[in-house]
Amino acid sequence: MHTFPPGFRQRIVRIFPLALMLCCGHPCSRTAVIAEELDGDRLLDPNRMIEIKIEVAPDDWEQLRRQAHDPATAFSGLPGERPYTYFRADLWIDGEKLESVGIRKKGFFGSADIQRPSLKVKFDAYKDQDPIKGLSRLTLNNNKQDRSQASQFLTYRLFRRAGNPAPRSNWAHVVVNGENLGIYSHVESIKKPFLKRAFADKSGNLYEGSLTDFRPKSLDNVEAKTNEGVDDRSDVERLAAVLAKEGELDLNELSQIINIDAFFRHWALEGLTGFWDGYSSNQNNFYLYFNPQDNGRGHFIPWGADWVFTDGGPFGRGRGGGSRPSTVIYAHSILANRLYHSQDGAKRYQATLRRLLDEVWDEDAMLAEVDRIEALVSPHLHPSQAGTPSAMNELRAFVRGRREVVERALDNWRPNVPSEPRTPSYVVDVGTAKGSFFTTFRRDGGEPTAESRTKIVIQLGEELVNADHVVARTQPLPFGGFGGFRGPPGGGLGGSRGPRVSRPGATSASPVNLVFTADRADGAPIAVSLTIDRARFHPTGEGAIRISGSLREGQRNRVGLGGRPGRSVIGNLQLSQAGTEPGDPVAGQIELRIVETHGGFWQQRQGGGGRFASPPGGRDIQRPGSGSLPAGFGRPPSISLQRALDTDRDGTISADEIGQATAALKRLDRNRDGKLTADELRSPPRGAGAGNRPRD
Repeated sequence: MHTFPPGFRQRIVRIFPLALMLCCGHPCSRTAVIAEELDGDRLLDPNRMIEIKIEVAPDDWEQLRRQAHDPATAFSGLPGERPYTYFRADLWIDGEKLESVGIRKKGFFGSADIQRPSLKVKFDAYKDQDPIKGLSRLTLNNNKQDRSQASQFLTYRLFRRAGNPAPRSNWAHVVVNGENLGIYSHVESIKKPFLKRAFADKSGNLYEGSLTDFRPKSLDNVEAKTNEGVDDRSDVERLAAVLAKEGELDLNELSQIINIDAFFRHWALEGLTGFWDGYSSNQNNFYLYFNPQDNGRGHFIPWGADWVFTDGGPFGRGRGGGSRPSTVIYAHSILANRLYHSQDGAKRYQATLRRLLDEVWDEDAMLAEVDRIEALVSPHLHPSQAGTPSAMNELRAFVRGRREVVERALDNWRPNVPSEPRTPSYVVDVGTAKGSFFTTFRRDGGEPTAESRTKIVIQLGEELVNADHVVARTQPLPFGGFGGFRGPPGGGLGGSRGPRVSRPGATSASPVNLVFTADRADGAPIAVSLTIDRARFHPTGEGAIRISGSLREGQRNRVGLGGRPGRSVIGNLQLSQAGTEPGDPVAGQIELRIVETHGGFWQQRQGGGGRFASPPGGRDIQRPGSGSLPAGFGRPPSISLQRALDTDRDGTISADEIGQATAALKRLDRNRDGKLTADELRSPPRGAGAGNRPRD
């Protein structure tokens, strides 16, 4: 007879159910095993590339790929519409399966792509699961703008080396429904697990900023990402109030809201790396976290670093170098600009930049990393990523030459810093367009068909205009490849130089364009243009779809960003009849707001103050990145003249301001000789220098 040691039977009783669950594949036990195998630290190991396989219903994948931001209002300052939705999918990470996750498209302008969309993966979108320790979701960037495959990784590593929190990243080889999509950057999402790791406290308020700033008219576009239900935005409101005060910036008060030392490092790193699309330059791609462990003070977190290590990205010297001077400081955002013009702000920036160059910028280590990354990713590149080797060489050249450029700038400190920050985009309502229409569909442009009729009234201010024509047709967009609209190979900013690859089942259908035209009282034509993805162009029944587009004056039946800059339409389109074959009836109703955009992207075209600063001689206009644009390319007629006359900085010269024009022009006469020279027209008016409160 067998005997057992004391307690053996009790241990067997306790262990047997666990062993049974493991053997039978109990879901709870399997999740625990996956969590151990797919630890977040391991998945973000910088020395490895993870394998991602996704299976999703083909129709859902087609819909996901085509979802897009509307190009007509992308830079309008209108409240951001959320065009992306989650779809159910199964996910394999390094061979480990996670069922029923949610995937959606991500990206805004340059990185948006229909063939290889950037992706968000949310583990608990459809199922209560938390399978990976330290990660609540995956962020997979398609590297359309990160052509070297190394920009994000190197940028975030530099921020962390400088002592500023930044996401970790590595690389993923992505396959969707059996189709190889090539190399993606796998970037740590800025969510509560990141906050816990980076700040040791995840309970503070986190905000995300995209093409916005801490000014009253744009503060609503600074999006709360945590504690949304509390509706307490007092921290960013305090920051905006301090920055809006008259006179010299109160550094003591500011230091209670923002960790100024940490911001100077963030700011100087953007200048050192050529981060033209970050906060200090483009008021874009940033998070701000108010850390309870630092007396609730705000810390900036970099994001969207997929086109760094250049002299200004698409707006400066470009990828191939050039003769224009490099920029080592950006100060278009309100916090950077006001700090630079504060007491000792310029000296403090210089000192911070020099310290980062000496202690953080390590050329040998960075070049070695580029070599390592090249060996790691090269076997898995997508055909559209064929330009990676040349892009890596451009990155190497930037790294090798940057120290000399920065040291020369520091030794001869004469930066081209604007006297005022740029005003972010905001909109003003200027009219409406309402009514019903009927026409028949056509595939080409030209005049409306004989059957067309409209009962649409366009109101601009006090003027009422009856639309007399409507055309429904297909029309390629001027920015092919934007969002879900199909375009030329590598379309959009940062598009790959590699060949386009046809995707099985892909459609080349152009979007549908609805154009309503009328003649104003003075005979000038006016047109409202709406562009609709063909997949959405069908009868809506009693419902309606949100739609946006452009309003152009002086043009008929043309698609594109023409006419008066910055005028957009947004509202509802209801379709009672719709078809895309020639002769198909198209009928419905529209109810639209007409809005005019000021600041931001449009400020360069309207001559708004603070957007650009002209270098000596006035031949070039400074863009939000480094470098400049040649005269004649988007150049305002006279920034200083506009700034002098537009005293309330609303982008429009009112009747009262016209009445005060004589006094305003006298302020440009710097030598008080009663004449205005070209140099005086290019110079800021007296009293517009540092220390003035920026106006909204």
